[in-house]
Amino acid sequence: MPAPANPYIAGPPIGGETGFFGRDEIIAEVERVLRYPPHNSVILYGPRRSGKTSLLLQIERRLPTPPFFTVYFDLAGHEMLPVSTVLYQMAAAAADKAGMTPPHPADFENTPDAFHENFLPALYQALGMRLQPIFLLDEFDPIDTPEAELPENCAVRNLDTYLYQLISTQTHTDFIFAAGRRIHELSEVESSAFQPNLSRFVGVLAPGDVRALITQPGAPAYTDDAINRILEITRGQPYFTQLLGQALAASARPGRPVSKDEVKAGLTELVARPDDPGMIALWDSIPPAERLTLAAAADRTTGPLDIVSQAAIDGTLRQAGVPLDTPGLAAAAPNLVNWQLFEQSGGGYNFFTEFFRRWTAQNRPLEQIKADELARIHGRVPARPAAAPQPPAKPVPPPRRPEPAAARRNWWPIAIALLLLLLLCAWLLNPARLIAPGTETPAPVTQTESTATPLAPVDGQEPTAPAESPPVATLPPPTDSTSGTAGAAPTTEPAPETPATATEPPPLAGQVRVAVPPELKPALEQAALAYSAQQPSVQVVVANSGSPSGLSALQQGQVDVVLLARNLTPEEQANLGNAQVRPLPQSDPLALIIHPLVKIDDLSTDQIRAIFAGEITNWSEVGGPDAAIRLVLPAAGSDSRLVIEQQILGPDTPPAEAGAIVVSSDEAARAAVAETPYAVGLVPADGRRQPPLLRENWAVIDTLLLQAKTVSVGQTAPGSEGYPLGRPLNLIAPASASPAAQSWIDFVLSAEGQQLIKQFRQTNP
Repeated sequence: MPAPANPYIAGPPIGGETGFFGRDEIIAEVERVLRYPPHNSVILYGPRRSGKTSLLLQIERRLPTPPFFTVYFDLAGHEMLPVSTVLYQMAAAAADKAGMTPPHPADFENTPDAFHENFLPALYQALGMRLQPIFLLDEFDPIDTPEAELPENCAVRNLDTYLYQLISTQTHTDFIFAAGRRIHELSEVESSAFQPNLSRFVGVLAPGDVRALITQPGAPAYTDDAINRILEITRGQPYFTQLLGQALAASARPGRPVSKDEVKAGLTELVARPDDPGMIALWDSIPPAERLTLAAAADRTTGPLDIVSQAAIDGTLRQAGVPLDTPGLAAAAPNLVNWQLFEQSGGGYNFFTEFFRRWTAQNRPLEQIKADELARIHGRVPARPAAAPQPPAKPVPPPRRPEPAAARRNWWPIAIALLLLLLLCAWLLNPARLIAPGTETPAPVTQTESTATPLAPVDGQEPTAPAESPPVATLPPPTDSTSGTAGAAPTTEPAPETPATATEPPPLAGQVRVAVPPELKPALEQAALAYSAQQPSVQVVVANSGSPSGLSALQQGQVDVVLLARNLTPEEQANLGNAQVRPLPQSDPLALIIHPLVKIDDLSTDQIRAIFAGEITNWSEVGGPDAAIRLVLPAAGSDSRLVIEQQILGPDTPPAEAGAIVVSSDEAARAAVAETPYAVGLVPADGRRQPPLLRENWAVIDTLLLQAKTVSVGQTAPGSEGYPLGRPLNLIAPASASPAAQSWIDFVLSAEGQQLIKQFRQTNP
């Protein structure tokens, strides 16, 4: 009996009705923009392997005829041809689809103007002026060859200029461009006449869409843990998800669902393939400075929750012999954030996907790639091609860069000196306990660098500390060989002559791992410092984590406490069993933001609820202009959407989705409200975030439109006493939390802990 067909498609673009998931909001927005007569240009951009070609093909298939007449054309491989030749090929493709007599190549020879002077009028006549031609141009990217070495009339030097002029002088022909991560490098794009009517970043899929991809018809059955693990590994990156699904479907056993362990094994197998064409294409599309930064970060991390600071990246590069003044290095990490390869977390960065972190660590170690990347940066041809390393016979953890010999020689005297100093301090404070062997040792130094101690090993890898951290700062609390309990820090009181009574509580010691939303991490770190002053033998490690990954890590025992900026859903409560949910007295304020054209300064909570429920649909109903309200909603299933459903609407009132703009993040919500006249949205009131700079729209817009306007609620501003809109904050922990974790929770909820957090957030908005 033949094996069932594998439903996952990793590599080839998807142009048919099946196999494509998500992007509905982008396709709908493209259609809305192009139906407005003055609008004739759209740019869809993003990193390689994000599904841009499939999206173009779906737009070609889904745009209705009439009024649209779509022509797909792939520019890949045409960069060095004369621009007149490329325009002839575009005309020939359109003529073939329209059933016209094909144009003659001689008519275009060295004459780009033939496209708009002769061919387009003929095309309009053939279509009877009832159809609107739309050219969908794929791979609209520059190439790495220096401009001085390019032929004078080649397409890569001239096509963009010609098309920009064409778009600015006529409106009946539309263009949709799909471009990669280097879209910002197109010649003088910000100062040119080309200002697209719509530009959208094509990144990861929304959680609901990627879940539909994983469980599509024909896919094997999965356990819930397996699906959650795939979501954690890929974060909805389409190619990574398709590739992992393809491998799991190929090895799935009939009649048995794919388990979480099989997902882990599949990941290990995939990252051990250095020659995967899709991964090589993605890596090759990244500039050299960003590759060096990725390799350095991979060298310093061991798991998905690990955060590495810019200083740690710089230190790794410096020790590897990479000059920090290398062109492009200063902007590399922010660029990687924009391309969804890095994620900014507090004061540092972590890999956006665990899949790419593992692949980079195993296949592109810094010591291997640095010479070639530096040669590329300085315009030299590498001495050897950047070939992928041969896969090992057995998968091994990512290679770690060895510490320089000089550092190893100088490290031990410092460590010994620190240890002797601690022992001397302990003896001076309490010599009686120190004399008795094995009864007391100095408390470990509290570690505050979030990158020093990973929260959990990943897929069998042991967490390691960074090379520069002295061992004294990372020693775990000592364990008594007879009782098995952790030793306590020395005190100033003399040691008792007799053993402690049975009623005396045991000393606290150990580590408490806390996962928090990124915007709340600084406040929780301040609480951790204050707590450590009271309990020096307890180490509190605070790390960034979104709600799904944080709750999943809690279920798996990888963290001890999760701070959730919303209430648990019934499904999450069922999954966590009898976990303790401890609400914080204070909430995280939410800001209602509106487009500056809406001259309203205050709304009531009832009016806000009615707007999000679709009961109020025109601003005139609340004292504003006579204009329809454009609602900006977070994606279904996201934390922000759950907050709106739980805190604004209630369980029995769904949000008004008809005509709403659906976004995938709070940053996207801010940008959508700023860009869309008469729009309204709800976002965290985080004063540290800068106004959106419209990264996804290069149109020259009045500076007043670069940020949305915040509205007070009931004459009260966000963050003020009595402000009614806020995200509930809940500490989630197992019912059987360790004594150290329970003590930490009690401290955070105490009057002292709450006052400390409140004061810190007021002085550091």
